[in-house]
Amino acid sequence: METLSHHDILALNRAIEEIYAARDMESFYRAVFSAIHGMIPYELCSCNDVSLHPTRVLSWIMSSQEHDTIARKFLPALNTHLQEHPLFPHWLSGEVVKTADYASRNQFKATGVYNEYYWHLDTETQIWFSLPVSQENVAVFALSRRTTDFSERDRLALTFLKPHLIGSLRNVRELGNIRLERDLLQRGAEAENQGVILCHADGMILCISAVAREMLEKYFDARLVEGNTLPGSLWAWFKTETLSSLPKRVEREPLTVVKEGKSLTIKLLNDFTTGDYILFMVETNSAVQWQNLQGYGLTGRESEVLRWLAKGKTNGEIATILGMSKRTAEKHLEHIFTKLGVETRGAAAAAIRKG
Repeated sequence: METLSHHDILALNRAIEEIYAARDMESFYRAVFSAIHGMIPYELCSCNDVSLHPTRVLSWIMSSQEHDTIARKFLPALNTHLQEHPLFPHWLSGEVVKTADYASRNQFKATGVYNEYYWHLDTETQIWFSLPVSQENVAVFALSRRTTDFSERDRLALTFLKPHLIGSLRNVRELGNIRLERDLLQRGAEAENQGVILCHADGMILCISAVAREMLEKYFDARLVEGNTLPGSLWAWFKTETLSSLPKRVEREPLTVVKEGKSLTIKLLNDFTTGDYILFMVETNSAVQWQNLQGYGLTGRESEVLRWLAKGKTNGEIATILGMSKRTAEKHLEHIFTKLGVETRGAAAAAIRKG
């Protein structure tokens, strides 16, 4: 039975450490190519994005720019003859497979996929394994050589590495989704003239929008950038709120700072995906807002809910913006409808616009 030597185990540990350090797809591919080459010499390594319905190679990343240029030229031939590859019936088995498992070298060289594609890449033997990406796609890693076949030791090393590649790929994709969500969140807030700050539990600012910078300078006399810590009274409030033992479903009280007839309201939300925190900052003209709403007898919280309703937000969106549960938002709306003497969201929005 094939086993890994002490040297192989050390190389595998280094490879695992290297791939888990990746933070985006580009660094992931670089890490995989480097990590595998540190254990298993190859002449070409590629990661192929393969659609299952229909089966075809959509795109790839290759360890060699020269091979990449050739592959682009002959991609149509690869997709035409892909099902002739000896490994094609087995690539979704979850195992690490070699061409030699199912065909001799001469049999492989007699196929259309070899003569129309792999011949141009100077490749005669391969070892493959696939990683699940979605229900419609898989990522197929292929190591290729011209002469020396891959050994059972090579197969065993890739078998041990494969689960870590799956884990690292999942981490990278989740980080990408988090970055996208944060970007969309920030853009949406900017469109509503809200400031947004993303920060660690220690108060260090990870990301701050332009509007938030202006608000902090105006209300806290602080000019801050990424890497700075939240200023004075904002930091004190942040610590109190984040160290609170309140259940997650209990709504946090916002911080309100008044200056020169205007007020800045700051909401604190958890980013449960990372353990970080998000601060939403909204500036209002206190005097004008009170004049518009005092006749209705609305509370400050009800006024905020009504303002977002007037902008066309759903109950779920209002709950997210104001850092409350959807049920709490719905209860506020019930009270608002009663005080305004209306029965529909449209009538409530119309009333506040007139007011």
